[in-house]
Amino acid sequence: MLHEENVMKKSSRILFAAIVLTVITGCATIGGGLAGAGIGAIAGDARMGAAVGATTGAVIDIFGR
Repeated sequence: MLHEENVMKKSSRILFAAIVLTVITGCATIGGGLAGAGIGAIAGDARMGAAVGATTGAVIDIFGR
């Protein structure tokens, strides 16, 4: 149980950092990649989450908001 709590704490920190960086940068590609990595880390595959988030962010950056 202790290990699961540590994983959740780390995942929460990653997600919080991703949200803060998203607000600061205003770049959807970077923000999407960071948010996706945080969510992917919770789900067990941060790399795939980052890829999906960055791709979604790139589409937003290219086609406007």
